[in-house]
Amino acid sequence: MSKLDMADIVIMIIMLPSPFLAMWSMIVCHKTVDQLEAVLGGCRLVNENKVWMKHLGLAGKVLRCGTILAICLYPKIYVRDGGVVEKEVLAIPKPLKRKVYAPFIACTLWSVALFGWSILGR
Repeated sequence: MSKLDMADIVIMIIMLPSPFLAMWSMIVCHKTVDQLEAVLGGCRLVNENKVWMKHLGLAGKVLRCGTILAICLYPKIYVRDGGVVEKEVLAIPKPLKRKVYAPFIACTLWSVALFGWSILGR
């Protein structure tokens, strides 16, 4: 195989899971964002995002879920800022956190692989 053929195969392997990762993220966000927001109901940041993004439909749910994921990953930043109450962040059940982490971590790894191939594959 020539170098071009191998590059095409690698890019196909990297690009193939793209729509499935996006669908997985959307489905998980759609199913879990209301549960997460119920736990974080008293947080100013969560309530502001809910009001601001409710008109965006499914994309808004994904963005709201991404914000809650950031709160779960870096709670000290948001508690210090005053947008989140620490007791509510600690009240999020671990199984629910794991369910939300998985698609976002997979999308991050996919993005890193795509970025790495765009640099190394040329």
